[in-house]
Amino acid sequence: MEEKNALTLVNEGDTYYKEKKYFLATTCYDAALELEPRNSSVWIKKGNALLESYQYDQALFCFDKSIELDPESESTKNERHYARKKISKIYRENLSSSGIYIFIGILVMLGAITTLIFLFVGMGSGPVFWGALINTIISIILGFVWIGLTRRFKLIAKYLDINKSNE
Repeated sequence: MEEKNALTLVNEGDTYYKEKKYFLATTCYDAALELEPRNSSVWIKKGNALLESYQYDQALFCFDKSIELDPESESTKNERHYARKKISKIYRENLSSSGIYIFIGILVMLGAITTLIFLFVGMGSGPVFWGALINTIISIILGFVWIGLTRRFKLIAKYLDINKSNE
C-alpha cells in the first residue's frame, strides 16, 4: 500500500469536496492533519466540508483552530465569519417557525394527556389499553423533545449573536 503525503491527501479531499462527498473529504483532511497538524489551510478545508455536511459545531471548531494557528490571516477570519453567518442564517430560518413547533409540541402532549384520561376513565386493562397507554407516553415524550429542539435552536442562535463581537 502506497503511503500518501499530506499534499496528496489534501488534493484527494478537494476532489471529494468538489464531488459533494463531504464525509470522504473530511476523512482525507483528517489524515492530512495527522501528518501536518499545524497546517491552518487544511483546518479551513475540513471546516468547510463539515459545514456542508451540517456538522456546525465541529466546523466552527476547525475555523477557530485555523485562526489559533494563523491569527494574522484575513482569509481565515473571513472563512470563519462566512461560516458563522451561514450557520446563523440556517438557525434563524428554523427560529422563524419555532412558535409553530412549540404549539405543535403542546398540541401533541395535550392530545396524549386527553387520551390518557379517557383510557383510565373508560377502559379496563386489556391489550388495547396497554397499547394506547404506550402510544400516549411516547406522544408525551415526543412533545417534550419537539419543544426541546426548538429551544436548542434559540440557544445556538443566541450563542452565534453573542460571539459576533469576537470576529
